[in-house]
Amino acid sequence: MGRHLKFVKNKIYAGVPVINIMAIRIHTSKSSFLKYIKVTKEEQADRMAQHPLFTDKAI
Repeated sequence: MGRHLKFVKNKIYAGVPVINIMAIRIHTSKSSFLKYIKVTKEEQADRMAQHPLFTDKAI
């Protein structure tokens, strides 16, 4: 994984809004951004499992 892609994924996992990361990376559409980061199904599942709506830490 390249350092730019790692930067992006680390920011996503840290909870930085995608719209802000897209602005930093100069992506103009969410679809092009999602193709760029190539999030796997496992990564998506892990993120959902950590979301407060799916844990005991509900908002």
